Amino acid sequence: MLHSSPTRWETRLLGSLALVLCAVVSLQSQTPLATPSIDGFSFEQLYEIAARDNLQINAVRRRRAVAEAGIQIAGQRPNPDFISAYTRSEPRWQPSVSQLIELGGKRGRRIDVARNELRLTDLDLEAALRTLRHDLRAAYFNLTFARNNYDLGQQAVTQAKELANIARERFEAGDIAQFEVLQANLAVDRATNDLDRLGNTERIARSTMNQLLNRPPDAPLDLHDSLFSRLAPVSTPDLIARSLSQNVELRTAEQQIATEQSRLRLARAQRVPDLTLEPGLETFDSAHSHPGFKMQVTVPLPIFNRGGADIRKSSAMLEQLQAERDAARQRIAITVLVSHAVSGWRSPMTIAARLRGGLRACSRTPRATRWCRAEPSPTRMKRTYSPVRPGASP
Repeated sequence: MLHSSPTRWETRLLGSLALVLCAVVSLQSQTPLATPSIDGFSFEQLYEIAARDNLQINAVRRRRAVAEAGIQIAGQRPNPDFISAYTRSEPRWQPSVSQLIELGGKRGRRIDVARNELRLTDLDLEAALRTLRHDLRAAYFNLTFARNNYDLGQQAVTQAKELANIARERFEAGDIAQFEVLQANLAVDRATNDLDRLGNTERIARSTMNQLLNRPPDAPLDLHDSLFSRLAPVSTPDLIARSLSQNVELRTAEQQIATEQSRLRLARAQRVPDLTLEPGLETFDSAHSHPGFKMQVTVPLPIFNRGGADIRKSSAMLEQLQAERDAARQRIAITVLVSHAVSGWRSPMTIAARLRGGLRACSRTPRATRWCRAEPSPTRMKRTYSPVRPGASP
């Protein structure tokens, strides 16, 4: 006899499946997903994802908690000591409490050093983000460049197949020899091999970007920005001033100088001797019916160690950091000046525009670039280049 009602184990199984589905749906709703635009991810969108999910950036962010704990350690005060002494002579029992009193503002100087180290940690995070932005920008446009090359490779394969068909038809008509057909088929094979190589290059570029984004290597990426986007022109003095004011290396050097100055002030404060106060009681004395009060003060004598070596070391380190700061400032200014001059001397956008117009650079000299116009030859499957006169239009 068949039973239409579900059994107990079937009911439990359905309930377990329903709970699992609910858990998966809740986890998917809680996980933040990057939603690209209709045309794909822009560079800024991918940078936000990388700054949030990159493992190296998250590791650098953990340093701030360590630096904040260092501030708390620097602000700690010494604990008192309880001393109990029992002797054969009177007074027999002498309990006391010993407390170290720091003089010279040592605690405030230690806190200043720890706070400056915290600022250095923030600059380390900013430098890591700048490095990530640079690497991500390079990976972004390398992937765009690889995909453009892959599209060109597909067009080259299509053209090679069309030319091979033309060569076969002409051979069947008796216009050309069979050698021309074999050469056209060989050109198709070469274009196909080049297309496979370009596909591998595109996959490598995509996996490199996914690594920066902390995503699986084969995760799909739709990019929005183009290789031919123009940048706003900036004058050389403005560019140098902006580089000197916003460069992370220079700001880190300035912060290192400020940190070393705080260490120098701490070393000078360490020369002030500390006091150790030890109040206590004297009890079990037959001469006195009540316990007596005593006070002991301990002051170290700066005879052998006066802290001069620490001050000299900090002063020498401060001079070294200042010299490194000046050298970095000069190097950055010269680098920006040379880079801006080179970009004005040979503009990449001009070369890209000529390449898109069907020209290529045949040869380059220190004074000029010689451009040639591409003229395809359908029978030989080659590109012959004829020089363009300086006054001719592309």
